Amino acid sequence: MSVKRGLTLFLCVFILVFAGLNFTSAWFINGTVYGPSGETLNNTNISVSTIQMGSEMTIAFINSTTSNASGWFNLEVNNNITLMYSISLIHKNSTTNAVDFTGQSLPYFPYNALSSGISTNFYLKQAGTINITVINSTAAYTAGFAVQIKDTKLGYPLTCSGQVGNNYICNAPINRNYSIMIYPSQSGGEHFVPVSFSWTNFSSSASYNIINGLGFNISSYNGTTKTLHKTFNVTESFARITGYLQNSSGANLVCANFTVVPFLFEPSNMIFMTYGTLPWNISAWTSQSDIYNEASGFYNISLPYSSSETVNYLLYAAGQNGSFLGSYKNITVNSANAFLNFTMHELLGQNAIINMSGSTGGSYAVNTKRQTFNLVNATNKTLSNLNAHIETRVDYSSYGLAKFTFMEDLSSGNASFTLPLLNISGFKEMNIFTQTYSPKRVSTRTSAQIMANNNITMNAFNPQGINTTLTAASLNIYAYKSNSTCDVPNPPSTCVLTSFTQATAENNMFPLVIAGGAISLRMTYGSISVHYANVDLLASGPPEADFENNAGSNEATSGFQNAAKFGSQGPTIYDYVLVAMPYVEGSSSTTGLNESASVNMSIPLFYDEDYTTPIWNSSANGTNAVAFAGNHSHYSTYQSDWQVLMNESNTCFLTTTGNATINSSKPCHMQTTDNKIWIRLPHFSGTEPTATGSVITATVTTVTTTSSTSGSTADWYLSYYPLEADLVGEGYNKELLAKYRVRVKVGTEDHYVGVIGVTSTTATINVSSRTQQAIFNIGDEKKFEVTNDSYYDIYVKLNGITNNKANVTIKKINELIESVSNNANQTATDSSEDEQKESSGSWIWVLWVIVVVAVIVGVVFGIRYYNLNKHHHK
Repeated sequence: MSVKRGLTLFLCVFILVFAGLNFTSAWFINGTVYGPSGETLNNTNISVSTIQMGSEMTIAFINSTTSNASGWFNLEVNNNITLMYSISLIHKNSTTNAVDFTGQSLPYFPYNALSSGISTNFYLKQAGTINITVINSTAAYTAGFAVQIKDTKLGYPLTCSGQVGNNYICNAPINRNYSIMIYPSQSGGEHFVPVSFSWTNFSSSASYNIINGLGFNISSYNGTTKTLHKTFNVTESFARITGYLQNSSGANLVCANFTVVPFLFEPSNMIFMTYGTLPWNISAWTSQSDIYNEASGFYNISLPYSSSETVNYLLYAAGQNGSFLGSYKNITVNSANAFLNFTMHELLGQNAIINMSGSTGGSYAVNTKRQTFNLVNATNKTLSNLNAHIETRVDYSSYGLAKFTFMEDLSSGNASFTLPLLNISGFKEMNIFTQTYSPKRVSTRTSAQIMANNNITMNAFNPQGINTTLTAASLNIYAYKSNSTCDVPNPPSTCVLTSFTQATAENNMFPLVIAGGAISLRMTYGSISVHYANVDLLASGPPEADFENNAGSNEATSGFQNAAKFGSQGPTIYDYVLVAMPYVEGSSSTTGLNESASVNMSIPLFYDEDYTTPIWNSSANGTNAVAFAGNHSHYSTYQSDWQVLMNESNTCFLTTTGNATINSSKPCHMQTTDNKIWIRLPHFSGTEPTATGSVITATVTTVTTTSSTSGSTADWYLSYYPLEADLVGEGYNKELLAKYRVRVKVGTEDHYVGVIGVTSTTATINVSSRTQQAIFNIGDEKKFEVTNDSYYDIYVKLNGITNNKANVTIKKINELIESVSNNANQTATDSSEDEQKESSGSWIWVLWVIVVVAVIVGVVFGIRYYNLNKHHHK
């Protein structure tokens, strides 16, 4: 999924601004520079530019050095707490002098993010060059222009070399796509129109001329040097756009106070609500006037265009006919005239305005309606002092209107924002990016759902269980090189870049962000692993994660079935994910999966945010991924992958090492050494993968132990391993068949609560290692002492019995024993621990702990589409 921030990017919690405090001391950045193949790179230029932010960005000073023969460098950087810092690493080919490798595309950083210094290994990527020139109507070079080049996935403007003579030069990694926006200024009395270009072909090794949509051939690409030579002709002309406002029947509509608001389209059909509007009444620049006839709904306005470039606009018609109405149309302007009618619809929300600058000065308010959304915390309180970037995708194409994405930024005030939405289909998807809270993806909401609840809950990072509470106290994180050798279930040790725990994640993650290179992250918790391939550490903060903790069980006696719900409502900032499902291996002593027989995997169920009601059930809705994506657009990007995963005949390839090929067409394999089933998914989105196979049933051998009081028989088929946090508070709730049990760790000792037998009204429950056994009626609750002291340690309650399963609640307690008669029904016998082979691993999907970049500041690029009063009428 692309992530585009617009002209203002907020990547951090806060910015520290202390005006006038300059420092003469320094901080240091050092490390070893490596190329894409792991080779050290000497003569790499490392520069840190200090940036003065304001109406325009200026470079205050630059500190630079080069790496030595072993790739090592150490650079001293001047301190200034009031300025921003830009880090750049560039390596040139010694023969051609062309830039062949470049570092990570980084935003500007505030002083406090770097003041402690950076020491890490730097991994460069193959570089391409974007070379921009701008000409006017006489083909003369125009110097008075500004450029914004954005990585379309990361979204913020790139740090570039800047103006070199008549050219603007930018070196960027070739494995990304870029949008280029030109914002020229007025020169020599001529008008200039802002234009854009989308560049997606650095992967090509061929050289060719670039012919734009108007048939002009003034640009080229050199596949040998990976250089885009893009020439923009920004000579401005004006087109008259005319048409009518109409009702749903096509009749012209009487519409009071109506205005057509032009928004400039960025590549990928993005509009920025705050910065994207053109001025009102642009016709005044040609000594004319925009025309609006309220009685007939007729309009006639002017829009600027270039005779040599493609210029795209989104037009928003707003007016009143009893209620507030609106409509959207997109238009490519490349001729003197165009005719465009609007079908008007009612709007969502409350009365509001859209502010437009006036073409001859001042401002102009467009009366309309805008729907308010509030970002709230877990207690439903609107957040404050939040920096966030929001993208909201709407699709009105089935109504003959436009399909596009709103962009909006929040900064330091109440976390509420408004959008002019039509009351016909709500929105398709909303993505919210912030470092303060976990990024949020909200799937399709209808107009009725928006009106019923316009709050969006933001969660601080806290791995959540589905219908339970979990902790991430023992999470380990590994950073790997991302390539075909390392993005496998069992990567070799040479792939490991670093490893750390959740407690030290913040200190370890920030150098990875700076270091660049292709990096994968793996989170492990016991036998559970989640591997994110090629993670964009700069794209967003840590997404929230939801997972089920009681999978890894075979709850059928005649066939193996292992299913788990898991997902994340955050945006996708990785190529794909590998997840491991542990299983119980069948043997003569343990009932479990038959590893010698085939195992199939599929995803029959997909869930939305609540994980309770499936949004798609293959049994009821079918297994056609096109139909699935048509109903749920978040799955449209990887339709072919989801099609394979919905197929019930996905055989899991059997390996002992776990490094067989696993890809989108072979998304499952079974690793018998560690008893794991690995699954490859395009992204987390509320799925429930299911693995099925045959079962080996243990040969039940009666083990009888006796003492002075009574005897007990137990031979356990399966054990569950909840976390300690699951066993406190309200306790751990589980349905248990006969011969199933739950481990309870008390101190350093393992104890177990298991079901010996079940009737329609009672369950015989065994507590060991100091074996105690009792018959429970439904509703009975009992306490057990297992550590030979004066305190109860375990609480057990039988909640009910359904389908031969005892529903029990188990809690760890520490309660003083007041009277032996409190548990008079207990019968205690000493027993040695039952020694069975058991698969370790409670099912816990602990996902995404990147406590990264504590203070990466929002970057105000400072260039609006036309500050037109300055550009046209000084």
